[in-house]
Amino acid sequence: MKQVLKYILLWVVSAGFWACEERVTLDVGQVPEAYVIDGLISNRHIHQYVRIKKAVDFYDANPVPDVEDARVEVTDDYGNIYTYSWSKQHHAYLSDKVFMGIVGNKYHLRVEIEGKTFYAVDSMRPISEITKVTWAIDPVEQQDPEKKGYFYQALLTTTEPQDTKDFYLFKIYRNDTIQRFDDHTGVFVTDDVAIGEQIENFPAPVYYALGDWAKFEVYSLTPAAYNYYFGLSQLLNNDGGMFSSTPANPQGNISGPGGLGFFQVSALTSDSVKIGDPEKTAGY
Repeated sequence: MKQVLKYILLWVVSAGFWACEERVTLDVGQVPEAYVIDGLISNRHIHQYVRIKKAVDFYDANPVPDVEDARVEVTDDYGNIYTYSWSKQHHAYLSDKVFMGIVGNKYHLRVEIEGKTFYAVDSMRPISEITKVTWAIDPVEQQDPEKKGYFYQALLTTTEPQDTKDFYLFKIYRNDTIQRFDDHTGVFVTDDVAIGEQIENFPAPVYYALGDWAKFEVYSLTPAAYNYYFGLSQLLNNDGGMFSSTPANPQGNISGPGGLGFFQVSALTSDSVKIGDPEKTAGY
């Protein structure tokens, strides 16, 4: 159960939608007017999203304000144009029509805010479908569970192509709510060196109770996206001690005056299991 991949992110995710709640900080001395722009295009046929917030100073404890009056559009290399409109319900800009990202395509983001223009580009890399998700009892945890009844594991099996260099982001859910672990986060990133060619009965780093639903989501990442999340993990794992430097912003792909964050394009695969399903017990 302790087999947790090494790069952990602090990334609070809304279970009812794709959005992630990210507090990105400005270094002391930077120009105070800056914007945090993040978004996701996936291979799901949905309203894709872009979220924009006014960045705040590192020491500012006030909520990060939404930017509601931007002009947002995404284009691809084939000339398709997707406009986005503000959704108060989701605190994000949603594409006016549903569409799905295509593996191999590049997507270009353009955002206009108060006379400033921001750009970003990312591409969709392929991903292998999850082979199966099963469950099993952890006999060691069962003897002395940290929480009564929570000693069941969800186990992921999939393959990893060895002819390409690949990067992945994982999210783990319990009953449609993303789970935090390692005291901080519910997602992690890794490369294919850490994964190896085959993932066989890889356990989610959280425990479940009988009757819970467990879900894995796996996203493909470009090298730039992987480096961004790795930098974010370094920022969020800063212990804040007296010898620690003031955190620096991770290197994103948003270009423009004061632009921060990352516009992500990912293929996604997911699967789930109901803990206790007699047809989905692990074969080991």
